[in-house]
Amino acid sequence: MLINLDSSIKDLIIRRIDSIIRFFICVMVVFLPLGIAVVEMSIGICIFLWLVKRIILLLSCSVKNSSWLVWVKGFKPVDTSLNLWISFFLLLCLVSSFFGVQPLVSLRSFYGKIVEWFVVFFIIIEFFDTKERIHRILYVFILIACILSFDGLIQFYWLKKDVLKGIVLTSSGQVSATFSSANSLGIFLALAIPISIVFLFESLNKKIIWLNLLSVVLMLWVFVLTVSRGAWLALTFSVILTGITIPVLTSGRLKSKNIFIGLVGLLVIASIFVLESDFARAHFFQENTGSHRITMWEDSFKMLMDRPILGFGVNTFMKNFQFFRRDPYYFLTYAHNCYLQMLVEIGIVGFSIFVGMVIVYFRRLLHNLRVLFDEDKQMFLTGIGVFASLVAFFAHSFVDVDFYSLPLARLWWVLMGIGVAIGKLSNKTKIGRCP
Repeated sequence: MLINLDSSIKDLIIRRIDSIIRFFICVMVVFLPLGIAVVEMSIGICIFLWLVKRIILLLSCSVKNSSWLVWVKGFKPVDTSLNLWISFFLLLCLVSSFFGVQPLVSLRSFYGKIVEWFVVFFIIIEFFDTKERIHRILYVFILIACILSFDGLIQFYWLKKDVLKGIVLTSSGQVSATFSSANSLGIFLALAIPISIVFLFESLNKKIIWLNLLSVVLMLWVFVLTVSRGAWLALTFSVILTGITIPVLTSGRLKSKNIFIGLVGLLVIASIFVLESDFARAHFFQENTGSHRITMWEDSFKMLMDRPILGFGVNTFMKNFQFFRRDPYYFLTYAHNCYLQMLVEIGIVGFSIFVGMVIVYFRRLLHNLRVLFDEDKQMFLTGIGVFASLVAFFAHSFVDVDFYSLPLARLWWVLMGIGVAIGKLSNKTKIGRCP
């Protein structure tokens, strides 16, 4: 029986399970922009193995204490400053789903999307708990971003379609690679670029530095070819805010002047390429998409006023928006403002909890980065890169559908989990022991 397993055998099994889970999380990151089936399979395997691991640990402890409370605690996720907020958020989403206009649709989406967000979040924190593991998954992310960038170059300059999924170049000439929208590729690269840049300052190996520099140039090149105004503004805002944050966190001991000037310089150079391109100028400065979004936001606000407290229910926006919209478009659409759509779907109460959760997260992240600056400057820089990526994501979500894009939403929770995992390095605790 598992109870009688030798401790060395048990530890070996646990280590093997941990390694397999980390492998499939990396597989998930690689396939986020490539295939949803592999992503779902990877998450399913990770959940199953996590349950197996917890059962093994509980059985090995059951000789000492076999009460039901031990079993309940044994399946609790790792402790973070967000656990209580996440519990309230899930509860409000569940209540909103029950009392929404389409309870069955909402409940399916609640378990299939929202619960899965937090599963990914907690798995990242538990299994990527060292510097090497955190860097490994971030390099996997940069690798797939570079692969997509190469794919985008082929799509734009050669085949007029990407080679990974066969998606044709948009009619406006914008690069989207494997994504259905150039905006999605734009924000995907905007999340990878800051992390790749901070790796430039972390490594002492010249070959690694040159590889990181080439990856930044490659990603920035394709980022320009997406001509995504929202992603452009999000990355610019992230650069500026990060440049202001670094001296504040370090009490002026680490100046961000050179980093800040370098990042702004890259954006300026990229801007020149945009202005030199006829197709880019035509799209970058067009006005119709902006006015269309404003109309959608006004109509979405009318939806909010119809059910302001608990909303319409999770994942019910598109179908119900048809009854409130004024424009002549017949196709289903998102609000193109994640926060407004969240307000409509889960109401003011649920959205307020989400905002509180985000505020607590960033306060804790910045506090941990301040501590890490004195303990481990390399991980401090890694944390700054993750912070910049998360800021870009949150900024871009004001004008697009990132929270409702399965690849981007999962990537966001991966990065959120990495931010917590980095913070835990400053106050290391053991995970996975007997409850």
